[in-house]
Amino acid sequence: MAPKKPAPKKKPAAKKPAPKKKPAAKKPAPKKKPAAKKPA
Repeated sequence: MAPKKPAPKKKPAAKKPAPKKKPAAKKPAPKKKPAAKKPA
């Protein structure tokens, strides 16, 4: 029972940082587009 508890804890922990990196890369992308339209 003891080895079964730490096992499921590692699975959800790896899924959390994964979705956080996706939205973070999408934010700086749309910010560069409107910024280039202003000086143009």
